[in-house]
Amino acid sequence: MPFVNLIKEERLAAAARERQIRMFVLLCVAIGGVSFMGAGFFTFEAARYKAKSASLTKALEDAKPYMKQVEVNKAEIAKLEPKIQTLTNAQEATHQWSRILEHLKGNMPEGVWLTGVTCQRQSPTEPVQVSLKGLSTTQEAVGYLILRVETSKDLENPQLVFTQERRTEKGKALEFEVKGILAGSAPEKAKSKEVDPA
Repeated sequence: MPFVNLIKEERLAAAARERQIRMFVLLCVAIGGVSFMGAGFFTFEAARYKAKSASLTKALEDAKPYMKQVEVNKAEIAKLEPKIQTLTNAQEATHQWSRILEHLKGNMPEGVWLTGVTCQRQSPTEPVQVSLKGLSTTQEAVGYLILRVETSKDLENPQLVFTQERRTEKGKALEFEVKGILAGSAPEKAKSKEVDPA
């Protein structure tokens, strides 16, 4: 049997095994390094988020007195809301009456004098009625007054209630009364019934 030299093959196989082991070790070191860097990154992120969470919790704690004050202010505003609404309604009514009186002042026919302006509501379900009482020299002047009152956006449906002759210091005059409805004074239920007859 011939003698075969297997040393070279054994050396090549040993070198191949060493390369595989070296590659495996390098791969393990690389994986370990990446894992270590990943763990470090996630640890850093966790610490950062923990610090951020702590600062937000502190900010929330610092804001609690302000939040309580906001709630107290909201409660105070809710208590004052009816008064504010009443004052707003009164201001609107004042403006409306100012417009009515300004309109009457600028549109009074010659020979007509007002002796009284009153308003009243017969019941809570009815609108406010405005009554204009005065004196006139002629029936035509009273008719002109009614026509001019109709042009006011704050008085609706003016109607003559009566005219009668009356003796005054300056002689004879016609006493009259004209009634109308104050615009926007109809209660909500009455308004909805007018809009929707069903």
